[in-house]
Amino acid sequence: MRVINSKLVRQAGRRCWLAASIFVVCIFTAAADPVTVTMQLVGPPPGPYLAGIYTSPYTATINGVATPVICDDFYTDVSLSTPPWTASVTTIADVQKETAVSTDVKFGYSDTTTQIQGYSELGYLSTELMAYNPNSEAAKDLTYAIWAVWDQDPINGPMAWLENHAPSSDYNAAMNYLDTAQSVVQTAMLNNTLTYYSNIYIYTPYNAQDPLDHGASQEYLYVDAPPQVPESGTFGVLAAGMLALAWTRRRSRVEVSA
Repeated sequence: MRVINSKLVRQAGRRCWLAASIFVVCIFTAAADPVTVTMQLVGPPPGPYLAGIYTSPYTATINGVATPVICDDFYTDVSLSTPPWTASVTTIADVQKETAVSTDVKFGYSDTTTQIQGYSELGYLSTELMAYNPNSEAAKDLTYAIWAVWDQDPINGPMAWLENHAPSSDYNAAMNYLDTAQSVVQTAMLNNTLTYYSNIYIYTPYNAQDPLDHGASQEYLYVDAPPQVPESGTFGVLAAGMLALAWTRRRSRVEVSA
């Protein structure tokens, strides 16, 4: 018969609880540390434009990789001479599933419903835009519809600019795209059939000293798979916790069986 040493059992139990606690802390530490990338706008020009303003998709380097991105921010100026900046990475689905207003993104702080609806509209419109050739009128009109999701200033906003500097056909098309997106999303929210855009990544300017300061640059969207992987430090912390827990449980079994 195997004799179990009760002292060893208690010690093994304490080690298990300690390792489990470390593992939980590691998870929350990793989750609290946002994944960040380095971005820089590298194009256009040359590229398509409408009413004198270049339209999406633009080209940005994300951790050195050239990537087509969609701008959702009309009022922040960025040019090819803008120095590289740090951006945090989330998905539209992350915002859609929040139970409170997300401060990880740049817009929609008025209330959770407004933020979810706005970023859901961006998901719908961005998916539409990427289905067209960037030089097509549809892609250009969709760019203005995307800008208007968060900037509907009737005097200085994107639709006002488009109405005053482009043919009425472009203005009408952009308004139709925006109205359709709003209708589709509102209906889906009422019927609990919202499409979750886990394939659309949001790159929001990030300031480590002030995480709520998103004004350093424009916010961009990337449709499809992310061009970068989470920082190795995040996985390293999780791996350390898992290894510690596994080692302690193995050690406990050996001591209890001795």
